[in-house]
Amino acid sequence: MKYLDKTKNMDLLNWIESWYKSQCDGDWEHQFGVEISNIDNPGWQVKIDLAFTELELLNINYELVEKSDNDWYGFTVKDKLYKGVGDPSKLSLKGSKSKKKKVK
Repeated sequence: MKYLDKTKNMDLLNWIESWYKSQCDGDWEHQFGVEISNIDNPGWQVKIDLAFTELELLNINYELVEKSDNDWYGFTVKDKLYKGVGDPSKLSLKGSKSKKKKVK
């Protein structure tokens, strides 16, 4: 899983660009892709289809990293879909050493 190793030195948007480009094979990008939208917390939501990629078997339980009501992000991978959410400053998320809280 070479793409997971790269995240230590990239922000999220650069990683998505690189990963998406590597998936485009003339077919994949016509059925799958990346969706970025706003949420009402306020914040961002990112969804990435992982079907037919080297990450499609990855499963990650939802994790919430929360420093405060205005400094947080969460992510999960389930059913070949990555979902990430975060406060308005987290769209270009970089590594963080925050306290993790698991939410079910």
